[in-house]
Amino acid sequence: MDIDYGIVADRIVKDCIRLGKKDSLGVHTTEHMLPLAKEIVKAARRAGADTVISLDSDDIWYDALLNLPASWLKSPSTLGQAFLRASTAQVYIEGPRDPSRMRDIPPERWAANDKGATATYKPFEKRNVPTLDLSISRVTEARARTYGFDYGEWHSSSLQAMAVDPKLIRTKGEPVARALSRARKGRVTAPRGTDFEFEFQSATPTLSNGEIRPRKGVRSSYHASLPDGAVAIALKKGSGEGKVVSTLPIPQAGHLIRALSWEFEGGRMRKVDADEHLDVFKMFFTEEKRKKGADQLGWMQVGLNPAAKCGFLENSIVEGVVTIGIGDNSELGGNNRSAFGTPAFLNNATLEVDGKRLVSQGRIVA
Repeated sequence: MDIDYGIVADRIVKDCIRLGKKDSLGVHTTEHMLPLAKEIVKAARRAGADTVISLDSDDIWYDALLNLPASWLKSPSTLGQAFLRASTAQVYIEGPRDPSRMRDIPPERWAANDKGATATYKPFEKRNVPTLDLSISRVTEARARTYGFDYGEWHSSSLQAMAVDPKLIRTKGEPVARALSRARKGRVTAPRGTDFEFEFQSATPTLSNGEIRPRKGVRSSYHASLPDGAVAIALKKGSGEGKVVSTLPIPQAGHLIRALSWEFEGGRMRKVDADEHLDVFKMFFTEEKRKKGADQLGWMQVGLNPAAKCGFLENSIVEGVVTIGIGDNSELGGNNRSAFGTPAFLNNATLEVDGKRLVSQGRIVA
């Protein structure tokens, strides 16, 4: 299955972010996705919008992470902030083509880079600039080799997931969102030992289907992805008892973390383990971040996309997959602010909300 970047660009401009003559679009791309970035710019200009492209590459990105002074990494990007200040919409087509070199980046340099990113974006959190992330930039042969994915299958399923009609995802998601909007307590069970009880934050769920527009009864989202498809909701701080074991591997920094498990007590993750690459998780889950809310229960998500497949980078949007996350949930209306957030993916899970099944062995029954 080939991708027509012109068709994708028109959909992004007309359906996802709905650009017009008063808009200014910032497109942030990596070198190998420049052809798509160009088509988005052309479509945006046809709609009357002003545009600008920022270009990155593997060489530039790795040079910064590996060689530049930590003080440079920690500092906010004044040009990046200028982009954000001037733009009424943002599109990100980012991520290195080859993630294998991430294994060479020391933990302290990841931490420095995180601080710089936080310093850059934090002043703009409340501006609600429509922002779209295109994860197709991360579907590369080099990344497939690094993680042991079948590139052909991954590429095909990603394109099919991008092509799903947003109206179909919305139709699937609205009953789930309605059920979660009045939910108080939940329980999720899954293979490999997950048995976890929690409470919901009194916040409106967010339904993500690739469109950036408000919907009645569903929390407005100014951030979306393609492919997309999920309902997410903040979980109550201080709730959470039991065990969560990810049934799907979690790609991070050039490694696959397998069977990541968390044991919760009083809403905090008290114990963590994994079958493989626990050290990679701990490289990002630092003691400093733990003290600032990284171990707090954060959010839950139910995937809606019928074309996405498990086992790649799109686990959280696969129809019927339940995701439990720890760390920051402020974008979902939660009250846990943290510089950390990470998911555990549960396929073939059963989710009960106030005693009624919402997902049964990986099948949505709302």
